[in-house]
Amino acid sequence: MSIHKETKVAIFVIIAGTMLYMGFNFLKGVDFLSSTKRYYANYPDVMGLTVSNPVIVNGLTVGRVSDISITEDSAHTLKVTIDVRKDVSLGDSSLAIIANQGLLGGKAIVLKIHHPEKPLPNKSLLISQTEVSMMDKLSTKTDPILNNFNTSLIKVNEIMNEKNMQTISKILTNLELSTKALQTMISNNDKKIGAVMQNVQNLSSSIVETEKMIKPILSKTSTFADSLNKMQLAAAVNQTNKAMAELNKTIQNINAGKGSAGKLLNDDSLYINLNNSAKDLDKLMIDMRENPKRYVHFSVFGRKDKK
Repeated sequence: MSIHKETKVAIFVIIAGTMLYMGFNFLKGVDFLSSTKRYYANYPDVMGLTVSNPVIVNGLTVGRVSDISITEDSAHTLKVTIDVRKDVSLGDSSLAIIANQGLLGGKAIVLKIHHPEKPLPNKSLLISQTEVSMMDKLSTKTDPILNNFNTSLIKVNEIMNEKNMQTISKILTNLELSTKALQTMISNNDKKIGAVMQNVQNLSSSIVETEKMIKPILSKTSTFADSLNKMQLAAAVNQTNKAMAELNKTIQNINAGKGSAGKLLNDDSLYINLNNSAKDLDKLMIDMRENPKRYVHFSVFGRKDKK
């Protein structure tokens, strides 16, 4: 049985188209040889997400967006259908986040899987979220700056009105006139200013010369004061030396037994006489205490008893 040429071409086109479709989807992460599970997520805005955009877990493509449809509710919520590899287990707290993919603005659904969690059956509804884009983040940060800048420009425009500009112009004109007047005054009094500066210079020179003359005088005064102090100190030392010499001489005389003090310190006879006198006085006091009538005579009638 012969096959017509047209039939061969049709079969070839079908096979080539099928292989091209499967190869294209394979490059996008769809594996036709493995079974998939289907999940749904509802979004108020898909932010440019399209069919065949990848589904990613931790940077790995595990599926694709298979369909996007508009629901019949009042908000026209968009229902996104995603097909995920069967070996990827999603739970009741898993998140399906629409995120940016690269700097060119491509979109993808990023799955955030939390453990432990209750596994979701096939065709379950995932929790949906939308990632803030880089431009939105920049806009959030730059909007206050731009608002402040606009406010500053408005204030500057309010300040730089016609009346204030006239006032500023008058101030600048007066400043220019004052500068010219100052220049004229300096020009007219140039000789006087020069003379004053010359006098100041001469005065400075005179002060320097006076300082040179005063320094030797101060040096001599200081030398004289030092000499006077040395003289006074020498006189005091001489007087002290003389007093010490006299004291040494006196001590030597005393030790040699010269003079009254020397005899008192060196002659034992005085000590012996004083000691004997003290003994005699002691005996006298004892006798007076024992025989008072020998020394005291007293009578009422003026008679004296004899013993």
